[in-house]
Amino acid sequence: HMSMLQSKRIVEAALRKESLDQIPSIASKLDEDEAAVDYVLDNLKVSRGGEGAARNARVLSVVFRHTDAQDCQRVTAAILDEYREFVAEKFRDVNEEAVGLIDRARLELESDIEKLSNDYREFRNDVPLLSATEGGANVYAMQYETLSNELSALTINIDESRGRLSLVKDQLKRLGDADAHQIEKLALIDEQNAARLGILVTVERGESQTAAFQALQPERIAGATSEYNSLLTLKSQLAHAMQEHGPKHPAVTKLQSQINEMDAFLRDRQGVLGVNDADAMLTPDDVMGAYVRLLENDLTALEMRRAELVKQIAWVEGKAKELVDYELEDEQRIREMARSEELYDSIVSRLKDINMQKDASGLIQEVIEEPEVGKKVAPKPVLAAAISVFVATLLSGLSLTLSELTDRKVHSAREFEGIYQAKVISHLPDLESDRDARLSLRKVAAGNPQVSPYVICLHDRKSRMSEAFRAIRTQLLLKLNLERKVVAVSSPNPGDGKSTVSANLAVSLAQSGKSVLLIDCDLRRPAVHTIFGLSNGVGLSNVLTEEVDFQDAFQGGVTENLSLLTAGPSPESPAELLCSERFRGLLEVLKHKFDVVLLDCPPMLAVTDPTIIASLVDSVLLVTTCLDVRGQPKARQCNRILESCGASVAGIIVNRTSKNDTSYDHDNYDGDYAEYLEYA
Repeated sequence: HMSMLQSKRIVEAALRKESLDQIPSIASKLDEDEAAVDYVLDNLKVSRGGEGAARNARVLSVVFRHTDAQDCQRVTAAILDEYREFVAEKFRDVNEEAVGLIDRARLELESDIEKLSNDYREFRNDVPLLSATEGGANVYAMQYETLSNELSALTINIDESRGRLSLVKDQLKRLGDADAHQIEKLALIDEQNAARLGILVTVERGESQTAAFQALQPERIAGATSEYNSLLTLKSQLAHAMQEHGPKHPAVTKLQSQINEMDAFLRDRQGVLGVNDADAMLTPDDVMGAYVRLLENDLTALEMRRAELVKQIAWVEGKAKELVDYELEDEQRIREMARSEELYDSIVSRLKDINMQKDASGLIQEVIEEPEVGKKVAPKPVLAAAISVFVATLLSGLSLTLSELTDRKVHSAREFEGIYQAKVISHLPDLESDRDARLSLRKVAAGNPQVSPYVICLHDRKSRMSEAFRAIRTQLLLKLNLERKVVAVSSPNPGDGKSTVSANLAVSLAQSGKSVLLIDCDLRRPAVHTIFGLSNGVGLSNVLTEEVDFQDAFQGGVTENLSLLTAGPSPESPAELLCSERFRGLLEVLKHKFDVVLLDCPPMLAVTDPTIIASLVDSVLLVTTCLDVRGQPKARQCNRILESCGASVAGIIVNRTSKNDTSYDHDNYDGDYAEYLEYA
């Protein structure tokens, strides 16, 4: 903001708006080719902070020094008004642009939400989902679980039936046809199938088909079975008694008599049971055969049911998985709509906030003290008394004093050193007027090189100009002890030759074995790509807008150890890019990647860009000329800018000096030039 208040843009607009550039008190102070804005800038001072305890306060003090008290007040007030309007307008433009962008995003999001809702409605109509509630039951999953349980139970029944059948067959095979084991055979029939077997055997062996006979047949069969079992028991006891006592024993005779009576009784009962004489008598083997077939039929039926269940489970499983996919898609669509609605609510809320604030200023700008009528600061009463005492002496030197006051040209290197409080480290000849330099340039240009002939350190390393740049390189390394340093190269005015100096210094440093990066930070009028014959399609502006990675923007091939980063396409707001944290972070990274990073910056008095850069780098190398008749005021104004941003001036290079200009000879400043050349 200090730079803006002292910028030509603000001051010139303020003077033009109030027609202050035409007032007599200022017009009388102007040289023939001097503009009013230059005069005001020369006499305008902006400082930060107050006095005493308030020395670090965020307050700016604006002072204009002029010979007319009323005009001092008018000029200062006009500059303050123009500055405040400029800041408010810039903030308002940015705010209105933000409102437009957010409102457009809101409309686009409304359309997206409506489309998502319509798509979801169509999706729900097309898929077999009965409920969209979280945790809803899956009908097919429930059916799958029921069938799986039934299949498990059925598998157990099949295993039991197969085991029962195998057991019965094994036991029948073991017992064989012996009569003594008939009861053991019948004992193999389980209780669950006994009733079924009795009905089946009776129906198979009986002939009566009447309903009454069939109704009483179960009772008859049960009685006959009991009687037959008794007969079998008696026969078993008879066989045992004969083995133990012999055939003549009374117990054997008694058992034989009981068996005969039971046979006679059963023969009489055959008619009652409905069994013809021609039919064979029902034996335990017949019963067991029927029982085995019954078990086999049951096993076959169970296996058929299991096969059917397996098919049903496979179908239900497929349906259940398909339904799960639909449910997942349904949840995803719901979440997507929720996210869009949440974003929409956030945008609407932000839009309301901006609409409420769009007429408010982004900065608190308050004039603590209105511009006052100018106060007399010179001459002082004591000074006036001294002048009156020594008037004769002063009159004798008046002509010399007037000449000094009106001459604003810098005449010697020590004047530059006094203004900038820094050493002049080199003088470079005018390439157009210096004979040796002209011959070297013509020789290089004849070869039509890609790199500009003015990069003399690359084309003619033995020339006097190359030797001069090696001297600059050596002094810079000795003075700063450069080790991963970032140096900005700038000049007070356009045309001072700072780009040519930057290019030659970068090449000279690279030839010394240092890894060097030259960055073109003049985003308004870049020159590095023209000097080195490179493409400017991708450069610093693309890196700062994060379109490309900085490593992909480097160019090389000019000479070993030298990398170049051109300016790239000119952005709309170069100062904003250079103020960004992205640029600050880039310099930090490059500081550790290269031994020396040179920044070719715009002129200090033309734009505010170099002021921003100067506050971020380790030091500033200033390139200036003595050709401007207003060299002193511009040098002082440039120094004020450097001081305001806390920049450290590493040294001054005076460009375009001639052999006949003895005031700029190397002997006029401290340092042994021959010693530096020997060190280089």
